[in-house]
Amino acid sequence: MSRFDEIDSRFDDIDSRFDKVDSRFDELEKNTDDRFDKVDSRFDELEKNTDDRFDKVDSRFDELEKNTDDRFDKVDKVLEEQSIELYNVKNILKKHSSQFDEINYTTKMIHNQTVRLSLEQANLNMKIDKITKSDDQKESKNINSI
Repeated sequence: MSRFDEIDSRFDDIDSRFDKVDSRFDELEKNTDDRFDKVDSRFDELEKNTDDRFDKVDSRFDELEKNTDDRFDKVDKVLEEQSIELYNVKNILKKHSSQFDEINYTTKMIHNQTVRLSLEQANLNMKIDKITKSDDQKESKNINSI
C-alpha cells in the first residue's frame, strides 16, 4: 500500500498544482475581464463623444443647408422678378418696333416728297429763267425798236 499511498500523494501534489494553476487562471480571467470592462467603457465613452460630435456636425450642415436654401430662394425670387420685367420690356419694345416702322415709313414718304418737290422746284426755276430771258429779249427788242 505504500506504493499506492505514494502515488496518491503525488496525485495530491499534482492536484494542488492544478489548483494553483486554476487559481492563477481565475485571477488572470478576472484581471482580463476587468481590463476588457475598462476597454469597453472607454469605447462607450468614445462612441458617445463621436455621436455628439457627429450630431454637432449634422446640425451645422442642416443650418448651412437651410441658409443655402434661403439664399437660393431669394435668388429665385429676384430672377423671377427680372423675368417678369424682361417680359414687360419685350412687349414695350414690340410696340416701339411697330412705331419705329411707322416713323421709318413716314420719313421715307417725306423724303420722297421732298425729292419730288426739289425736282419740281428745279423745273420751275428753269421755266422762270426761260421766261425771264425771253422777257429780257423782248424788252431789248422793244428798246432797240425805239
